Amino acid sequence: MASFDRLGAWYGRLERWFSGGVMQRARLALVNELAAPRKILLIGEGPGALVGELAERFPRAHLTCLDISEKLVQQGRANLDRKGSGVAQCDWIVGDVRTAALNGGPWDLMVTSFVLDCFVEEELAVVVPKLAENLHSGGEWLFVDFQIPQEGGPCRWRAAAVVWLLYRFFRVTTGISATALVPPQPFFARAGLRLRLRRELDWGLVQAEVWRQGSGSV
Repeated sequence: MASFDRLGAWYGRLERWFSGGVMQRARLALVNELAAPRKILLIGEGPGALVGELAERFPRAHLTCLDISEKLVQQGRANLDRKGSGVAQCDWIVGDVRTAALNGGPWDLMVTSFVLDCFVEEELAVVVPKLAENLHSGGEWLFVDFQIPQEGGPCRWRAAAVVWLLYRFFRVTTGISATALVPPQPFFARAGLRLRLRRELDWGLVQAEVWRQGSGSV
């Protein structure tokens, strides 16, 4: 089973060093386009990269953060406490989304930010429907992650090299099961979700999408 505890306090700094802030920009790229939710579930929130922003953007919402790493949950709670943003409205849960009971749903907004890339195809076939079933009708799923652009050329070659290096690093440091990037969009569609919004950043290396439970389009 993967463990991000080893990265602990270094995770946020590693992200900033590696991406130069593009990962955080991707998380925020579509936040202002989201419908106002009452209940938000964040999967793999880690050290709290997005929960504080959502607490400020949606002060009346109740947030739940589920992460596999106890150390990252502790760090995320501390970071949110320092921001002073909706702490009383946020529950932090240590658990594996593949096996954890999703109590407290259904949710109006779900967020998976740089987490679905940790799973192999067989795991995505279980995790995506499980989450979709706990999303309100008309609810939204904010999906942010890496991608390898379909078009050939320098952008695709660059993205392929970056993703290859990332998997080698996280396989060694955390023991994730995935060895290659599996696009989750087909699983979203099979679960009844429809793509509403999409953005690409950093020459196509990073993508941000909003999927809706029900009808929608780009």
